[in-house]
Amino acid sequence: MLLDGSQKLYRLLSGGTYVVPRICKKLNKRAMPNLIKTTIDKLTAQSKDYMIWDDKISGFGVKVTPTGRKVYLLKYRTRDGRQRKPTIGIHGNITCEIARDIAKEWHAELAKGNDPAERTLQLRHSPTISDLCDRFRKEYVEVHKKASGHWIDDLYIEKYIKPALGTYKTISLSHKDVVKFHLSMKDTPVQANRIVALLSKMFSLAESWDLRPPHSNPVQGLQKYKEEKKERYLSEDEIQILIHTLDKAQKDESETIHFVSLIKLLLLTGARLSEIKDAKWDWVDLKTGLLSLPDSKTGKKVIHLSPAALEILSKIPRNKNNPYIIIGGIDKKPLNDAKKPWARIKARMAMTILRDDGNIGPIISKLEKDLGRPALYAEIEKEAKKQKTLLPKNILDVRLHDLRHTYASLAVGQGLSLQMVSKLLGHSDTRMTERYAHLAKDQIGEAAATIGNLISKGRKNA
Repeated sequence: MLLDGSQKLYRLLSGGTYVVPRICKKLNKRAMPNLIKTTIDKLTAQSKDYMIWDDKISGFGVKVTPTGRKVYLLKYRTRDGRQRKPTIGIHGNITCEIARDIAKEWHAELAKGNDPAERTLQLRHSPTISDLCDRFRKEYVEVHKKASGHWIDDLYIEKYIKPALGTYKTISLSHKDVVKFHLSMKDTPVQANRIVALLSKMFSLAESWDLRPPHSNPVQGLQKYKEEKKERYLSEDEIQILIHTLDKAQKDESETIHFVSLIKLLLLTGARLSEIKDAKWDWVDLKTGLLSLPDSKTGKKVIHLSPAALEILSKIPRNKNNPYIIIGGIDKKPLNDAKKPWARIKARMAMTILRDDGNIGPIISKLEKDLGRPALYAEIEKEAKKQKTLLPKNILDVRLHDLRHTYASLAVGQGLSLQMVSKLLGHSDTRMTERYAHLAKDQIGEAAATIGNLISKGRKNA
């Protein structure tokens, strides 16, 4: 009798006939034959929630709310006896067929001893990538990294990671998402590699914070862009042009003595930019010729000042209200920006080199005669292109950090061992100094030839 009633009710629903609440209440205890879209579309809202269960997939059903919303779910018990009724999706947002397939997948997970609802709960409560970035800065960057390096992490996070990935859930970001993000920065390959390296560290910590499963770092296996190490060394001629240009800029007051002294000290010490730019007078001992840094990229560091470096220091005017050696326009602060004046110095050097060039010099002379004023580099470049003349490789590609490379190359060129060069540069690991090993090849060859000659001479004498 009950079976006939259920079938009759199903026919009424299928035909679109109104079903009274009392009958629907009985329906809560029965299963409908294989839930399909047409049947679910005709289910009507009642004063309370009610359930319609599928008769083929155990626990798969649809809940109808008083507002008329129809929600697919799966009812089951976990291995430890807890009852779950996780939502699969809303009818209309997903089809009945998709909901049925998901229900089958969840049954397969249950057979393996997994709880499908756990993944849903994790996703719901998982912090966003933006939240992860904030925790990473607070609990890792501010605690374990030097304050001087915080700015680069902040830049990568605020300018690149958050805008592209910030709204993603930490637990759901996939390797495919990271590959797409990395590809979007292909025009700046080195920077792209640094940003995903930072992202990788964040996800390693996310695993230790139980925000992702172990060994699920989405950056793992990413093919990074190939990087070419930039090692630019100034030649002896270029060094002379640089010194001459700095002296001229100081004399005509186009650059300050502090900036000019900064560049000369970088060249004479091989120090990093921040180590000279942010140094204070209290750290200098003119008698012993030592600059003692309380902190640097590699910790405490002592820079040995040559007589030439000490002479430059002795000529720098001191400001009693500013403790820094290299100062700018802000009270009690070091020089804020060295890149802009460095660009101006390079432009002046470039013009000097071009004027001395046999092919380009005449072009500049004629151009300036026509203009009635000194030509700009861009104007010379345009004129040379018009006359199908290539400009020679110039000084414009030199970075401030290349002054450190130049110092190291000169040290190696004078026969100093890599171990000694490593100490001069303040490298924490001698492997960092090995990049200059190729500069010593000629000396090694000469040494080998000298030993060979001595042995050959000894054999002849014998």
